Amino acid sequence: NSLSLCSKSQVSIQTVRGGTIRALYSLGRAGCVAVTDYGEIEIHRTIGARRSVVLQNSAYDFRDVWANDSSIYALSLHGPLCQTDFKHLVREIPLPEGTYVSISSLDSQRFLIAARKHLLIMDKVSGEIMQRKELPSELSAIVHDDNGSILFLDNGREIKLDDNLTFSDISLTDGSRSVTAAH
Repeated sequence: NSLSLCSKSQVSIQTVRGGTIRALYSLGRAGCVAVTDYGEIEIHRTIGARRSVVLQNSAYDFRDVWANDSSIYALSLHGPLCQTDFKHLVREIPLPEGTYVSISSLDSQRFLIAARKHLLIMDKVSGEIMQRKELPSELSAIVHDDNGSILFLDNGREIKLDDNLTFSDISLTDGSRSVTAAH
């Protein structure tokens, strides 16, 4: 049911078209949003164990998702970023060429979007790319927390990233963070 989906306690989860769930985003007690590599955006509600499909389009290969009270943003592997209003597709936001793996909120006005070879800061309202930064090596994984983001690169470097896309090398000693693998 939806509660076990949101707690990630199920090993396999059947979707409407059979796609593989690539990311979940918690909606708190209300449930969660799931996106698949077959272009599906599904809302799983904890109350009543209901599931609703917001979008089904196999042209999208979703890899990550972020949501607030009014919108869901689903990131496709090679772009675009799709915005829905929990019922319908509102807009497709084009992205520069790249292999995209992660979307997170920097603050109330900006997203951080990570590709394997570069990072973008995007205005949430306009969809305008405000800043782009090339990575010194390919991204292997990224961790987001209240103190910023940590990038794990394929050359073994671990880089702390602040909200202005400034890099600083780090040595990780805190094993309590969860990692989103870039695959």
